[in-house]
Amino acid sequence: MRLQIKNQLIAKQLSKRRGEIKLAVEGETVFIEGQAVGYLKGQIMI
Repeated sequence: MRLQIKNQLIAKQLSKRRGEIKLAVEGETVFIEGQAVGYLKGQIMI
């Protein structure tokens, strides 16, 4: 069996509000693309 590795994903929200997000992986970096409405501002500490 051959494993196919993909580096892109497109997800769609099919509810009344509709939406789409695109993800791409390049090395150790993940790129996220889409539209958003800001509702919260803060910091994440790792």
